[in-house]
Amino acid sequence: MAIRQRWNLPPEAMVVCGVLKFAPREDPITLVRAVRVARRRRGDLVLLLVGDGPLRSAVEREAGPDIGRYLVMPGYLPHADLPEVY
Repeated sequence: MAIRQRWNLPPEAMVVCGVLKFAPREDPITLVRAVRVARRRRGDLVLLLVGDGPLRSAVEREAGPDIGRYLVMPGYLPHADLPEVY
């Protein structure tokens, strides 16, 4: 619950966690799109997208108003913090 509170994730939400570099090889935009499609079947789905990189502005444009609604982007986190996220 602490991690959910830290990023304002609803307690009842099913959380998809993506930890990746925002670069073409890791393709965060496809993950954002996939969660948007999956929410049609599962409206309580939330994406916690951890990372940063050269595609950050493209990811933010793709996400648009979904950021803060069902997409949380805390940015880069040190490797030592990732076990808590998982």
